[in-house]
Order: sequence, then C-alpha cells, then structure tokens
Amino acid sequence: MRKIIPSLMAMALLLFLSTFAVAEPAGQDNPEAVTEKSGVAEKARSAGHSVLSGIKGVLDNLGVTEDVNTASGKGAVANKGNKVVKNSKVNDKVTNQANIDKSANVARGENATANMGALTVEDATVTGSVGNRADIYRSSNVARGNNASANMGTITMRKSSVEGSVKNQAKIAKSSNVARGNGATANMGTVTMLGGNVKGSVDNEAAVSKSANVAIGEGATANMGSVTLKDAEVEGSVSNQASISATRNVATGEGATSNVGSISID
Repeated sequence: MRKIIPSLMAMALLLFLSTFAVAEPAGQDNPEAVTEKSGVAEKARSAGHSVLSGIKGVLDNLGVTEDVNTASGKGAVANKGNKVVKNSKVNDKVTNQANIDKSANVARGENATANMGALTVEDATVTGSVGNRADIYRSSNVARGNNASANMGTITMRKSSVEGSVKNQAKIAKSSNVARGNGATANMGTVTMLGGNVKGSVDNEAAVSKSANVAIGEGATANMGSVTLKDAEVEGSVSNQASISATRNVATGEGATSNVGSISID
C-alpha cells in the first residue's frame, strides 16, 4: 500500500499539472443551452455550471474544454459542468449533460467541495426524472481541506423527493479525482442519496478507465462506480453497472473506506 499511494498521487499530480499546461484562462461553454428564470445565467456561463435555487425550470447541456476553475477559502465550492438544484420545486425533469476535456477544477479550504460533471439535488422536489450524463477525459478534480468532497461524474441527492427515476451515466478516462483532508470523500461515477425518496428506479452506469480516485485522511471514503443509499426510500429498483479497467480507487487513513462497483443501502 505504501508503494501504491505515492504512485497514485504522482499520477494525479501529473494529470493535474499537464491539464494546467494545456489549459487557457477562459473556458468554452454553451450558454445558449441554459434556461433560467432568476438571473443566474451569467454566473453559470462564467464558471461552466448552473444553479437553480427557489425556482421552477429545466437545465440542460453544458460543455467545458481546456479550462481552469479554482475556489479557495472556508466552504469553497468549485463547479465545472455541474448543476445544483437547491431549495426548489421543479415541475419537470432535471438533467445535466457535460462534456469535459483537458480541464482542472480545484477547491481548497475547510469543507471544500469540487464538482465536475455532476448533478446535485438538495432539499428539493422534482416531479419528473433526474438524470446526469458526463463524458470526462484527461481532467483533474481536486478538493483539499477537512471534510473535503470531490465528485466526478456523479449524482448526489440530499433530503429530496423525486417522482420519476434517477439515472447517472458517466464515462471517465485518463482523469484523476482527489479529496484530501480528515473526513474527505472522493466519488467517481457514483449515485449517492442521503435521505429523501424516489418513486421510480435508481440506476448508475459507470465506465471508468485509466483513472485514479483517491481519498486521503482520517475517516476518508473513496467510492468508484457505486451506489450509496442512506436513510433513503426507493419504491422502484436499484441497479448498478460498473465497467472499470486499469484504474485505482484508494482510501487511506484511519477508518478509511474504499468501495468499487458496489451497492450500499443503510
């Protein structure tokens, strides 16, 4: 294990540095594809992500190519090709489609969160389905600090209600996802539900190749191609299809947990 960790970190660092070498300061996104009703479009365009808060609507399709996005400070959040639905009621489906190549997304600080090609639904009600489709290539997603969380090609739901189905489709290649700090969590190609309920099915499809997912710190958790349900109700089926090759998933530290291609229901 001691030999594996340095090599993984070296791999992540190499990917990270090579990304910065090819990236330019400004990203290329698809602002025309953003539908919004609360004046957040400009913020979404600037960072290559979208946010719904206290509104009704549907968001689709964001692309990011050769871009660097960073956030620093306590509670820092860095989003790239990401959508957040928070404290909202959406009377339709919510979907995120992200194509990310040669990009870096970094959040530093206590409780830092780095989301890349991810969909987050928190304290929300969705009358339709929830779907995320992410194609991520040669990119790095890093969160560093106590309770840091790095999410790549994921769906994360907290205390939300979905009347339809929840489906995540992630294709990740030659990329690194790293969370470092006590209580750190690194999710790659996963679905996580914390509380809430889904009337339809919950499905995860993840194809991960030549990539590294690393969580370092006391109580660290690394999830790759997995489904985690905690204090959540699902009336339909729960399925997970994970194709993982030439890839490392590592959690190191006291009480650390590593899950690959699994379904966990608590």
